Amino acid sequence: YRSSHFTALSHRVTCALWAEGFCRRSPRVAPALRRAMLHADKEALRTAYKLRLLAIREKELNYFLQNCINIATLAAMLAGFAQSGLIYTKYIDKNLCGEREIGCSELLYPIIIIVVMCLSLTCLWSCMLVTMMAPGLALRGPEGSLVRCLDIVAEEYQSALVYFIAALFFFF
Repeated sequence: YRSSHFTALSHRVTCALWAEGFCRRSPRVAPALRRAMLHADKEALRTAYKLRLLAIREKELNYFLQNCINIATLAAMLAGFAQSGLIYTKYIDKNLCGEREIGCSELLYPIIIIVVMCLSLTCLWSCMLVTMMAPGLALRGPEGSLVRCLDIVAEEYQSALVYFIAALFFFF
């Protein structure tokens, strides 16, 4: 809106100057006015480019935040399933690993379930912090904070995805 408004305003000023005959009387004013108009058009193009780039980055931020919310939901469900799996530790068949290794099933299964819960909760915590803190940094940060915010969100999204995949691997 600002760039089109600025261009329209500069066009009106130019038309008014030409209508009064100001530029026709003085041959030196016309080139100066053209340079000013070219500079104004250049600034308008630069502003329009920045606005389009900002809109694209905003869509990218929303994409990462929505994916973090989805991963956090799945991680919470996986942690709940793992927690409910701890109930069945007393029903484990003691001959799972053989006669000599009775303690392996009683010890290994709960440890793996606890690892799954820890990985899922770490993924959930990371996604929660990203979805809560990233929009604030993008909106209220200094100049260029949206680009910095996108870099941080992309890194945290990748680490949360690794935690979730590891938890899923240990769960199955």
